[in-house]
Amino acid sequence: MIRNVYAKTFTNIENRPFLSRPVQVLREYFGISLAESDYRYYIDVDTAVEQRVTEWISDIRQKYRNPKSKDTPSLVVINSRASSLNRSLSSDIINKTCEYLINCAGSYIMVLMNIAPEELKQKSPEIIFNPFKSFEEVVMLIKHADLILSPDTSIVHVSAVYNKPGIFMYPRTKSVLGYNYDKVWRPVHEKGLQIYHDPEPGTPNDLRDLKFEVLREALISKGIV
Repeated sequence: MIRNVYAKTFTNIENRPFLSRPVQVLREYFGISLAESDYRYYIDVDTAVEQRVTEWISDIRQKYRNPKSKDTPSLVVINSRASSLNRSLSSDIINKTCEYLINCAGSYIMVLMNIAPEELKQKSPEIIFNPFKSFEEVVMLIKHADLILSPDTSIVHVSAVYNKPGIFMYPRTKSVLGYNYDKVWRPVHEKGLQIYHDPEPGTPNDLRDLKFEVLREALISKGIV
């Protein structure tokens, strides 16, 4: 039997991830009897790619191990860019985040994605520009990281695959249909924390205006002080 899945339309339900509606449509068409909570993302990555990335991570963890405490540093992946500038992070907040992590009591290695070296004022051996170029490598980097910081991008969804602790930043915007993007596209895993930029009345909603104080409070809530 051939079923025309695309012939059936669906609408968004406010305050629920958009993914739930397509899943429900497919479930109805194919008679799949599973609770919505039982659905999981999955990404198939070549084992050789994972080995290459994990060896790199192991090397840098060893290189920056605290010689006094012998603590293994935590790996923080920081992505600054989304699909548009108004949904991306400013270089200012990236610099302040790096400065904060450098001065924390814990030991952190920061892997920066999608930011040019000239945008970074903070200089530290613990700040590393992402050396990986392929999507599979980035997926494995996220899988084996300890914390992910990113605006709303595929990075958020990859983090959900592995239920990685993360802080994800969104502007509060509405679609032409009137629903809130930040609610529909929010992180759908239990360790993902969503924070917002709320613009002043009459000003554009631009995530580049997000104040570091908002992110700092989120970092503190994750125990990073």
